[in-house]
Amino acid sequence: MKLIISDTSLYSLSEDTRVPKEYLAQLKNYGQCEIYITPYDTIIITLPTRTLPVSHLIEENWVAPTPYGNVRNVFLVEQLIDGTQTNLFIKSPERLFTSNQILLGKKDFWWGGRRSGEKPLLIQNNPAIEEQGFWEAIFLLELAKNKIKAEIPQAILITNPIEYRVIVERIERGLVIKGPGLQEITSSIQKLGIIPVDLSYYNIVPDRDGYIHIIDTNRWYWPPYTDAFIQKIFETIRAATLPEKIQNYNINL
Repeated sequence: MKLIISDTSLYSLSEDTRVPKEYLAQLKNYGQCEIYITPYDTIIITLPTRTLPVSHLIEENWVAPTPYGNVRNVFLVEQLIDGTQTNLFIKSPERLFTSNQILLGKKDFWWGGRRSGEKPLLIQNNPAIEEQGFWEAIFLLELAKNKIKAEIPQAILITNPIEYRVIVERIERGLVIKGPGLQEITSSIQKLGIIPVDLSYYNIVPDRDGYIHIIDTNRWYWPPYTDAFIQKIFETIRAATLPEKIQNYNINL
């Protein structure tokens, strides 16, 4: 089978409201970005740290992604339809949030997972929620800029109806840990002004050389840059916590 290649090599932002121009301006602060659109109307924003061909970033080229993740949709793509091997994680924003009014009163809206006992609230196709994908990419780019080891972001995908997905290169896992430890890495991140929410042992991966890499940065805060985003996402969740909208979801991620 033939790989599907973008019909348009460079896409005009003025033709589509799914990509706010201020987002692209911030991404370009880290280097060159390119925008493509697939025949299936998915926008691909390649990031300055991209190491893979654009053909690897097109969903229609992927073979049988394998599901991962606990509280959000994450898929591993290991092969393209032409047999080419690749090694990508496709990460959606979190779309399940807590409906616990006590937590929401503290602006703690992240869902605690199945074991928390919290009723999850599902919010889909909402720009305020999907903006997580943009900020996850920004955090990874900032870490790369400061030579802090983490996932290497390749692109942001934006579908129609609006959903964001961040593509990162999979880290080849090792068994031995050496180099800076989690406490030292956390301190380096905090010196950048970033608040690495939930950075713990379950959000790091040692590579084959034993160095720790950070994964899953979508919950992080970076005042004052993320203040407006956090307020938007909070107001969206608050507005959705009407009793008739809250359900228990049986999810298999």
